[in-house]
Amino acid sequence: MTREEWLKRIRITAFTEGTAGVAEGITVSFEDFKTYILPAAAGGNTYAGAIAHAILKWSRMMVHAEPKKRAVCMTCDAEFWFSPASSTMHTPKAFHVMLPFAKEPALAIVTGICVKCFAREDLDKGIVQALREMWPDLHHIVGGSG
Repeated sequence: MTREEWLKRIRITAFTEGTAGVAEGITVSFEDFKTYILPAAAGGNTYAGAIAHAILKWSRMMVHAEPKKRAVCMTCDAEFWFSPASSTMHTPKAFHVMLPFAKEPALAIVTGICVKCFAREDLDKGIVQALREMWPDLHHIVGGSG
């Protein structure tokens, strides 16, 4: 499945309506997911719990996806898959998770990011470009502390 086919298949209407059009995105490497997100979720952090739940749900769907319905990288056509018969897999290096801003995160959109794209210096630009394909009027606001 190409990114174009994936974009046609993804259902963003419920997410857009459920977030009132305001969402935040976080990119989490697989290593950070294991090291920080899962323990924080287990410790009761609701934000980490929402991220963990979304990634685990996406992962279950990836494992059971038919070949023509495999997930693809957010910024290229690399497919993610798992073959139980041979225990081989092609998994994301990272995930991009979209959550509602200023609401309890019950809805989420998760997309895998392949090893090659995760290594790109302009990954943030690629993510914003991919999101603009779904939401052409996207306003990217870079957050920060302080």
